[in-house]
This record gives sequence, structure tokens and C-alpha cells, in this order.
Amino acid sequence: MKKFLSKICLIPVILASFAIGVFADNNMQEIKAYMNKGLSIVFQGNVKSMYDGNNQKVYPITYNGTIYLPIKSIGQMTGLAVSYDNASKTLYIGNKSVGAKDFIETVQPYEGNCHYTIKDREQRSIAGKTVDHYIRPISKLYYDLGGKYNKISFKSYSEKDGSLYFYGDGELLGKYDITANELPNKTYTVDVKGVQQFVITTNYSWIYMFDTVIE
Repeated sequence: MKKFLSKICLIPVILASFAIGVFADNNMQEIKAYMNKGLSIVFQGNVKSMYDGNNQKVYPITYNGTIYLPIKSIGQMTGLAVSYDNASKTLYIGNKSVGAKDFIETVQPYEGNCHYTIKDREQRSIAGKTVDHYIRPISKLYYDLGGKYNKISFKSYSEKDGSLYFYGDGELLGKYDITANELPNKTYTVDVKGVQQFVITTNYSWIYMFDTVIE
């Protein structure tokens, strides 16, 4: 496999395709790495190419046995929003709010049946997505949010066409129709500002909710 040597600067931990003003930052370290034009990227069973903001093709980089991928290109593939705040030197992937918390780990239903955490966090695949905890409403799920939160975001998958219903203090907050076997790339958001009693229900008990966050 032919490799192309490229002198680059990498942000520690993760490579990002942003103009950051790297040479003014004492945390930056210049390295030598290989731009690997012979490495294929397969996402959800499909071969993908990666592009930068100018629609120019970009490639994985190999450094010390580790493969680095341009995170903005990966965000475009997966549907995750990616942004960089130069003032705070912060890279945001997915939900931008620092206040977002894992829904399952933050609130628990006081009434209703569901499947939550896979035993011992053993991972499983749902529609090609690896998860270790999720919500699957079997009956109505009742939560006490105490009026402390603003919104809940999640992704969903269903083996048959079905709908998720969300209620706040007795009023319908939203209905979301989930198409059978559709890849779970879309993020749904429910406005729960000021809500005390929050209810989740569905017309089909094999609808999964995961990547669920509350803020």
C-alpha cells in the first residue's frame, strides 16, 4: 500500500478539519504522519469518500499506528453536527450544549415498563448502531421532571411503522412517526420547558429510543 508523507499539525486526541490558528497555540505539536490515500472508509455497509468544506477530497492520516479521521467529514457521514469555537478552543460534536445530560442516567420513570440498560453495559447493535442502553416503551412511562429542563433529544429506530407520543402535564408535546427499518440518523427534539410530569407512550412496543439527552 503506497503512503504519502505529509507534515501536519494535529490537535491532541482528535483531528479536526478547521482553521484554528494553530501556530499561535502552545498546545500544538508538529509531527510527521502519513496521509493514507489507499485506505477505504465503509459506513453502514457503504464505501464513502471524505471531503472538506471546499468539497476537496480528504484522506485518513496514520500516525504511530493510529488512524486519524477528519472529524468534520465524519460528521457529514453520520449526520452529527460538528463545530469549533476558537475563543474557548472547544470542538463540539453532536449536541452543542455543555449542559446536556444522558436522559437515562439523569431521570428514571416512577411508573411504567421499558427496557433500559443492557446487562453490564454489554453492547448490542440496533440498525447498525452500537448501543449499551436505550428506551423501549412497553407501556406509558411517567417521569417527574420538576420543571427543571428545557428539551429532550433522541434518535429512534423501529422494525415496523410506529409513532412515539410525548405528553407534558397532560398536554401533547409532540408526535413522531418512525418509519420501519429507517436508519436512525435523524435527531428528534421535544420541548419540555417548565414541564413537571412527562409521559412517553407509543402505538408499537418495539420502537427504540437511544442517544437520548436532556438539558
